[in-house]
Amino acid sequence: MMSIQAQELIEANFGKQEVLKGLSVIERTDLMAEKYLELTKKSVENILLMSFIMYSAYGKYDYFERFLEKIKLTINTESSQFRKYCVIGQNFNKLSKFMNSLPCRWSTIYKIANLDESTLEKLVADGHLHSAVTAEQLLPYLPQKKKNVNCSVALNLINLVEVRLEKDLTQEQVNRVLGILEDLKEQRLITFETPQMLQLIATPNEYETEQLAA
Repeated sequence: MMSIQAQELIEANFGKQEVLKGLSVIERTDLMAEKYLELTKKSVENILLMSFIMYSAYGKYDYFERFLEKIKLTINTESSQFRKYCVIGQNFNKLSKFMNSLPCRWSTIYKIANLDESTLEKLVADGHLHSAVTAEQLLPYLPQKKKNVNCSVALNLINLVEVRLEKDLTQEQVNRVLGILEDLKEQRLITFETPQMLQLIATPNEYETEQLAA
């Protein structure tokens, strides 16, 4: 037997049982489909608004803990769920323009949130972005992230590179090459120890300096 709450929910969305019984099977099916799409849109609205509220509340950092207490939510700001909130909330204005074409799935909306407006328009026009689409189905049409090369693989590739000097280098050119390596080292892309001999070459000794001055 249906509970009172369930009965009220059905009647609020579909009308009285007497009305439903008076509809044909096709009419009832169309009504359910219409209501489903309406609820999907409402769910999308909720996702966008909840994300916007969370993102805005996080911006007022001094009051963020109070906000979480009020909504009785414990969330790790390093978690993937919180990242979804922030990315979707940050793009609220743009995403709201495509509300009728967005699925009610957090992960799918998150994946397309950073796409520019023209790309979203094209996805909708081409029929790729719609309320029933999944993140997996959208994958071929999304920009692919470049995969990082494993450190050991990268090292093997670098070791295969043969470096030859085409001519004698000036002191300035030597310093420029070493400067590039040092920049990469500072960016923590590579690490190395500069051999003492190389340090001597890169830094002219007093005799060379005197000769250059003369």
